[in-house]
Amino acid sequence: MTFASITGGNAHTCALTPSGDGYCWGLNDSGELGDGTTTQHLVPTLVAGGHKFTQIQAAHNGNGEGTTCALDVSGTIYCWGSNVRGQLGDGTLTNSLTPTPVGGAQTVTSFDLDNDGGCALAAGGQVFCWGLGAFVHPGAAHVTPAPVNGGQTFSSLTAGDGGTCALTAAGVANCWGSNLSSALGDGTFLPHFTPQPVAGAPALTSISMNTSVTCGVASGGSLYCWRGSINTSTAISLPSSEPSNLPTLVSSSATFVAVSVGGPSGNQASNQCALSVSGAAYCWGANGLGQVGDGTTITRSAPVPVAGGHMFQAVSARSAGACALDTSGSAYCWGSNTSGQLGIGSVSIGPTSTPVAVSGGLTFVAVSAGPSHTCALTAAGAAYCWGSNLDGQLGTGSPSPTPTSVPTLVATNQSFAKISVASNNTCALTSAGAAWCWGFNDAGQLGDGTVLTRAVPVLVGGGTAFVDIQTGFDHTCALTAAGTVYCWGDDIVGALGDGDSAFSLVPRAVAVP
Repeated sequence: MTFASITGGNAHTCALTPSGDGYCWGLNDSGELGDGTTTQHLVPTLVAGGHKFTQIQAAHNGNGEGTTCALDVSGTIYCWGSNVRGQLGDGTLTNSLTPTPVGGAQTVTSFDLDNDGGCALAAGGQVFCWGLGAFVHPGAAHVTPAPVNGGQTFSSLTAGDGGTCALTAAGVANCWGSNLSSALGDGTFLPHFTPQPVAGAPALTSISMNTSVTCGVASGGSLYCWRGSINTSTAISLPSSEPSNLPTLVSSSATFVAVSVGGPSGNQASNQCALSVSGAAYCWGANGLGQVGDGTTITRSAPVPVAGGHMFQAVSARSAGACALDTSGSAYCWGSNTSGQLGIGSVSIGPTSTPVAVSGGLTFVAVSAGPSHTCALTAAGAAYCWGSNLDGQLGTGSPSPTPTSVPTLVATNQSFAKISVASNNTCALTSAGAAWCWGFNDAGQLGDGTVLTRAVPVLVGGGTAFVDIQTGFDHTCALTAAGTVYCWGDDIVGALGDGDSAFSLVPRAVAVP
């Protein structure tokens, strides 16, 4: 007998033949072999029912009770074995000795099991889960599949170091992931594995987060920020020297339309920048390397105008610096320049505390600044990057220990509409919504199904079309036109928002209670 695929549980194994017949062997106390008995089998035994399967998976719960599920050629999932936590998804808590269809009328394209439940991807792109999985609602058993997003959708998102936040169409902020510095704004320091509303936040029109600070622009143009007590001696970025882990009004007479939060750098705490309705840029926070851009290195506890009198259309804060585009599309940067982040043709100049023009004479429509590299898009959709290229994050075809201090064309024939830069990787969207990523990939943050570092753009798996994309430290999230958020990469502190802490090498839908 030959097999085309195989899967193993704690004490039983199952496999599919090339023609789709299922065979199982091993322990069978709960009927996990699917042959209609509870008799242990030491050789492969045909699964009852005559089904033709395309996918099969074996699992077990904490008590060693086995469950098996398989997807047939029509797109129906069948499960059998232990059902004490609703892991068969058939509407009961009764074990089954033969395959029983998972409830619901969805046609499924793929599925995955954990020890106590499963999730399936429907042909229309919706994700459904069942069982005692934290996938849906931690601690609650679902005996039939339930949609993971509960009908809630988002209109924009931001990703930071181990966390993610998103806004609903009504401006309600929800955050999830690492909460070590209370950047999730719920008044605690506890991580969240699914989205949670930000306590006390007004309706927001813009939101940005990084390692320990999150800020948002309220509908009236005022700024709110929140953070925890990590490094409070230097992280003076709120209007008071006291830390606040709940949204706090930032003192300023300006009216703002957008905000961008930079991360900490060495012993420098975070810095933030915001764009006023008039196009003036304001920054505040740590300023030891001139990252506030006001011509000084004085720490600023409230927003101050960036020097030079420029009128900007976009601003992007980074660790120890920022870059912005003026109304003509010219790029300016300020702050540190150890990796060529200023884009002025040299790493020996700087830091600078006032905006300097990026070399090359190019004009851009979008810019995204990371800790050690920056990328921007032209009106034609060409991507240019500069700064560190140690992990191929510039997308020029090969990594290099030597920084690139002028804008350099990304090696791709794709035309991009959005771009987002992380610490050492970059992601972008085409006008059709296809996501491409490049650079470091140790946690699967490129979303191509591997952990291989890529020096040129690679297509993110799954085939989902997105309208926005945001990179975190080692995870990435993207938003569909329907308002569903998908994330991939490192999930150890819940940054993917799907209810568990397992890394994902491809996009997974965020679970919204």
